Amino acid sequence: MKTRRLTFGYIHSLPANTSPAAHVRHSMAEANPLEGEVIVEVQRLRHACIAELSSPIAQRISFISDLGLQIIVATTWETGLAKWSPDVFGLHSSVYNLTHQELALQTFQHLALNTDAYL
Repeated sequence: MKTRRLTFGYIHSLPANTSPAAHVRHSMAEANPLEGEVIVEVQRLRHACIAELSSPIAQRISFISDLGLQIIVATTWETGLAKWSPDVFGLHSSVYNLTHQELALQTFQHLALNTDAYL
């Protein structure tokens, strides 16, 4: 996995003339959901969700399969984001926020159509 990361508000590794949608599509194709770091991060997330069962979001995350979460984490990292953290105070139309939007839409669509992640 590449170690490039996005810094808050700026995308340093997005090629010129590439839309956030194209960047996320490419990242999804390149992501390795079976990489050791990804598996460890999903295990960490599972433990955090168990500790927060009073949270509706944690409960919903617990229904997503390990492979589904691994695809989400691997694709997030491959896009260059260190974590899911949209800039809620910034412009919706920023490249940073559009990348988050595309990441959410495309990973959901991929998992809904190709896995049992949301069953």
